[in-house]
Amino acid sequence: MPPGDCGTKLAPTIYPDSDIAKRMACGRTKAEAIVTDVLAPASVEDCLKVLRRPLNEQREATTKAHTPFFSVASDASNHGTTKLFPLSVRYWTPDLGVQTKVLDFYDDSDETSAAIHNQIVTKLEENGLGLDMISAYSADNASLNYGRYNSVFQKLKENSN
Repeated sequence: MPPGDCGTKLAPTIYPDSDIAKRMACGRTKAEAIVTDVLAPASVEDCLKVLRRPLNEQREATTKAHTPFFSVASDASNHGTTKLFPLSVRYWTPDLGVQTKVLDFYDDSDETSAAIHNQIVTKLEENGLGLDMISAYSADNASLNYGRYNSVFQKLKENSN
């Protein structure tokens, strides 16, 4: 059974009184459109609202309110001839606790530390997130991510200074 069929077959059982559930149909194309055009943008926007809002807007006048610190994670994955890179953030707020969210999912044939660093910086800036609020970087242990001189980690460290 295709993954999209699971929910549509289950809905009439869960909601036996619902005429909508009985008539509901959702194939792969429609399910993909719902995820990419509705759920993903809503999830990213919810995440960005939290990351752009000061943690405590009612702070004392002597203490500067700031947005939550967050960590950034990236990795490369092969999908046929395409290199896919998920970019996720992890943060903590008193209301929500620890949250891990996918901020973006992009493809790039350039797998150098400079290219990955530039993509991370660009994606964060496009979403209005300050590089000074990055608290950690997470990736696999390849030298391009954590090498001593010319790695993504070192380049992100330079940005924070």
